[in-house]
Amino acid sequence: MRVAPQSRIHPSASRTAAQVTVWPILDGKLFLALAYAETAARRHAGGACDDTPELASVRAQGEAIERASLIENGPSMVVTRQEALERGLSLVVPHDILRDAEDWVVARRATTGEGVGVPADVVMLGRVSSQLRLLPWRQSSVGTAAHPDRDAAALSGILECVERYALRRVWAGTATLEPATEQLCGAMPPGLVEAFGKLRLVAHAWHVREMSQVRVSLVLLARTDRSQATFGAGAAFAGVDDGRVLMHALHEAVMVRASLSSRTNQNEREVQRGIRSSRHQEAFLTYLRNLEAPAPVVDGTADVSAPSVPDLAAMVEERFGVAPLLVDVPSLDTLAVVKAVVPTAEFLIPRSDGDYILRPGYLE
Repeated sequence: MRVAPQSRIHPSASRTAAQVTVWPILDGKLFLALAYAETAARRHAGGACDDTPELASVRAQGEAIERASLIENGPSMVVTRQEALERGLSLVVPHDILRDAEDWVVARRATTGEGVGVPADVVMLGRVSSQLRLLPWRQSSVGTAAHPDRDAAALSGILECVERYALRRVWAGTATLEPATEQLCGAMPPGLVEAFGKLRLVAHAWHVREMSQVRVSLVLLARTDRSQATFGAGAAFAGVDDGRVLMHALHEAVMVRASLSSRTNQNEREVQRGIRSSRHQEAFLTYLRNLEAPAPVVDGTADVSAPSVPDLAAMVEERFGVAPLLVDVPSLDTLAVVKAVVPTAEFLIPRSDGDYILRPGYLE
């Protein structure tokens, strides 16, 4: 859901013979794409929405490659504690429950590039460890990106970590939101607002205050009666055009809506949970508006240049007290696939359901 420094991947950079289907929606104002990355065992799907068929196709291919690389090559990344120590790796323990972990993955510090070991249970979420201990991580705890440039993928992955942390604070009622609906409408291509209106849909947008150097945006897309709401989010460096970030979030909300309504997903338990969640969110708009506050006055012009990986990692370390780790996932493609992990329980263990005031189930 993050906005990479450049486009997620370049069409000419991928060697994957992915099957991509693109079709127009909303009177041709937006485009949906579905891509499959083929492996010997199965097909891995990735979907995306964007303003043009080319951009939608590129993003969908990137999503498919991320997923395929993690699923197919993830198990081969695991080493034992003894192997990690024999390689001279220092072991990073983000939570006491993992202090005796036997399965580890090689990572690197985003600030220095130093090789370290991180528990495999943190990197491959939902995994049952060698001690048969299923830990409460969620996919919303980490960030993964695919890009021709490894540093760009790393930046995008770290941004996604910050974005998802900011959204969890929204669901917990501890974030401050700046209204941005007018900005979003101004960034939409001509005719899109009218196309939404024909389907009784309306979009609302906010900026989430989290880090001064990172801009996180949230979009709610719902029917005019406030029901059937879906969400999208985007993150970018401060100074990047707000309209670009807001449109990225809108594209995500449209893509989630399309996924939840797809007949091919009707038998998947996770999707069914999301469908039920989206049908009962009439109160979300009121809830989010109660978190609103005017945007602060900012003096001067923000720097729109993307920071280096160590610089962004240092910003995260200053804000949260710990620097991100980066895991280079063996890619099934020429694209670099990088998973970012902020190794602290504050990031890795979401609040229990009872601690969230409201939240859409499909985001966790």
